[in-house]
Amino acid sequence: MDKLREVLSGSPWRDAKHGFQRDLAYTVSFNDGSGERVIASGKLRYQIVQVPYLLLGFAFIALATVVLLRLGQASALLRDMPPGETKIPVQSRTFSMARVQMAWWFLIVLISYVWLWIVSEGIPGLSTGALGLMGIGSATYLAAAGVDASKQNELFESHGFWNDILSDAQGLTLYRFQLLVFNALFGILFLIYVVQNVVMPDFDSHILTLLGMSAGTYAGFKIPEKQTGSSASVTPPSNGA
Repeated sequence: MDKLREVLSGSPWRDAKHGFQRDLAYTVSFNDGSGERVIASGKLRYQIVQVPYLLLGFAFIALATVVLLRLGQASALLRDMPPGETKIPVQSRTFSMARVQMAWWFLIVLISYVWLWIVSEGIPGLSTGALGLMGIGSATYLAAAGVDASKQNELFESHGFWNDILSDAQGLTLYRFQLLVFNALFGILFLIYVVQNVVMPDFDSHILTLLGMSAGTYAGFKIPEKQTGSSASVTPPSNGA
């Protein structure tokens, strides 16, 4: 089945210059007992991707990405939410590592799903690996939110996206950098696999374990992060959740 899928729709981009059309050789034969006889042979032109579907799918992906980025910048969608009241405007709050990770895997799976819909022209399925990755993102956010709700973490003003997600109150941290690198690496590999093989990958269980360990380390290190009950007079490094 995998070989048939590869012949019909594998790596559609290699035929983009031909209008996403692929020539498939065929042979019709039968065996009458004295040997195999060929009735007909030739080539069929197979339309791998319908261009209108391609444009519609890409437009949807672009719209979803732009809306996510705009809302993440202008609202609390990707930013820290303090357990109590704060005078810091929403647009000036630190970006949350846990929320960014959850949004990252949401976007990866969304792009993959739309691409599979474009190529297959049907309702594609979700792989166990995709569900597992989204589950890790959701679990990380829930754990981080639970830790933040259990103590009065000081909310600092944003010092930029990358500084926010890679820093706690003491500065840049290795466990946040590790979580960022692994998520970026496997997210890009996930997309490349989907585009080339026209199917969502089922990552090895060790990869999911590795991502789960990185997320667990992040959630664990949030517990001893600096906490205070009052605002600081001088804004220290950011404290993105």
